[in-house]
Amino acid sequence: MTTDEFRAWKRRHGLSNNSASVLFGMAPRIVSGYAAGQQPIPPVFAAACQAYDHGWRPTRDRAGQCIPVEPFRSFGLRILVEAAAWGYQRGWRPAA
Repeated sequence: MTTDEFRAWKRRHGLSNNSASVLFGMAPRIVSGYAAGQQPIPPVFAAACQAYDHGWRPTRDRAGQCIPVEPFRSFGLRILVEAAAWGYQRGWRPAA
């Protein structure tokens, strides 16, 4: 995912840097760095964005606030596994 693709993703979902950081359980400065092109966007973060595009939503409390269940590294890995399972259920297979 490029910086421009990430900015377009945020616009498409009506998210600010701060709201995206809450969504993914990350520090706002990291998400701001991705959006400004100051830091490369890791593949696991791009996969989490794609999972969100395909309907994945985080757990929310009664007030509607996102509840990050675990730190981003393991959270991101969980998203990759869920995204892979989602694709597998729809007939996607890894390239040979």
